[in-house]
Amino acid sequence: MKGFNSNALIDSAFGWRSISVSNTGKVRKINEDSCMENKEQAHWAVADGMGGHHAGDLASQMIINNLSSLRQSADLASFIDQIEDTLLGVNENLYQLAKSRNTVIGSTIVGAVLNKAHILLYWAGDSRGYVFRNMHLSQLTRDHTLVQDLLDENKISLEQARNHPEKNVITRAVGSHQNLFVDCYMMPIKEGDIFIICSDGIEKEIDDMKLESILKNSRSLKQSAEDILDNVLNAGARDNVSFVLIEPVSLNEITRQ
Repeated sequence: MKGFNSNALIDSAFGWRSISVSNTGKVRKINEDSCMENKEQAHWAVADGMGGHHAGDLASQMIINNLSSLRQSADLASFIDQIEDTLLGVNENLYQLAKSRNTVIGSTIVGAVLNKAHILLYWAGDSRGYVFRNMHLSQLTRDHTLVQDLLDENKISLEQARNHPEKNVITRAVGSHQNLFVDCYMMPIKEGDIFIICSDGIEKEIDDMKLESILKNSRSLKQSAEDILDNVLNAGARDNVSFVLIEPVSLNEITRQ
């Protein structure tokens, strides 16, 4: 089947389809986002660079290039350790580079790994991971931002958060601080799931209800990707926008087709 992948190394109960999109948007001159769609390793990632011209794009590309070299094994815990070690190494390199230039160079990261009947998400920053399940969209990641911290502490309301003057202040990113902490979340996969990992270029233009509506009304993964990008561009696309859609597919279902 065209677009379908399975990896015997992972001994997965699921195969997968995926599609990635990265667009400069309508305002920015360069694209500081980078995407990875490593179908052979069932590993996907989106990095959203910060630091300006030739800095943010360098940061996001460095992350993706290093993650692309990793090879998954049946031992998911070992692979998680590889991912963490890789991000820690990139963090140190970017932090030292930024010190030498007397600036800040960094990138958010969100990644997904499919292993057997589970998916693992890992992230640092405000790039997000979602699942569309039973016609409902749920955010799986927690933003590492000042506004999210204020929300968690009940110091502001959701309405205040939407228009907060420091909405874009990130509290965690690869390269921005000497120490890096990466969050992880793992959940079992169900038939019909669609997972989304994305930069904040989506969230800045369309809310979760609109994103859910797009997925409900799309007939294929390709159409979903096209419709998401079209809606973001039509809303103004003030930032770069990058995302990966991942659709696990039961191997039993593929066999019956």
